[in-house]
Amino acid sequence: MASLHLRKTGHHLENQTYNILAMKIIPTKFVALSLFLLLACTTIFAYTKYSKKTALKKAKIAVIDSVKTPVLDVALLERFKKVCEKLDVNRKEFLLTGVINATDGADTSEHLDKTTYIYSRKNQLMYTRMGEVEIFNTKEHCITVNHQQKKILLSSPKEVVSASLFPDIKKLGEFVLDEGYTIKSVSDSNNETISLVNPNHISCKAYRVTFDASSLKPKLLHFRMSSFYEAEDPKMDKIVDFYINQASSNSEIDHYLSKKVVIKQDRQWRLTPQFDGYQLINIFK
Repeated sequence: MASLHLRKTGHHLENQTYNILAMKIIPTKFVALSLFLLLACTTIFAYTKYSKKTALKKAKIAVIDSVKTPVLDVALLERFKKVCEKLDVNRKEFLLTGVINATDGADTSEHLDKTTYIYSRKNQLMYTRMGEVEIFNTKEHCITVNHQQKKILLSSPKEVVSASLFPDIKKLGEFVLDEGYTIKSVSDSNNETISLVNPNHISCKAYRVTFDASSLKPKLLHFRMSSFYEAEDPKMDKIVDFYINQASSNSEIDHYLSKKVVIKQDRQWRLTPQFDGYQLINIFK
């Protein structure tokens, strides 16, 4: 699946250790919703094709034949693309901030309410925050902080690997038609919302972006994902809303990476006084 992720570099043993420890320190919600953020920004289309392959094995979906071939509004699709490009996580530098609301009809324990997120990147430097978890990826090391568990994982720097770029308008149009989506736009005051909707889709039933009609500044990203096990039941859907405070080409990475988490004293890495009481797990050699 195409996505933006951290690819481990360095010694193979350290990579295995990092994988094990990271899964313990980074909560499932953080991992899942971080993935949602990346998918929602630019790769929702690749994701639907990927999840279709796995979901078909688990869900029984009625085959719905389309009698009428929909007419594609190319101008509206182009406007949709221009807004999404402002959320493109494949850029060498960007900053996305806001809050997330999420519910999962298949698992009521998996929900988020006004959870803060920050995603800043400049080339290979990266800072992310999702609720109580922060990740600092610098030239020197990678630090994962779980404030709830009061644990800090120190490891070697990770390579930030970009996903494939957003499809061009022709391919995007073909995809929308092939997957049976309808595209529509509604306006309210100064805002406009463009939606891709297919209530019978195997994985992504709805994808909407709300933005300022004049500046095209994105304000809200909404999508409704089908349950892998009961895709035909809308009560089982996962709904995620990303409220966007900032979508900037200026990462402000120096500001976010300025927080000192560890320092080296007497050839040993130690936590700064700000993190007194936290446990340091050091696999950085």
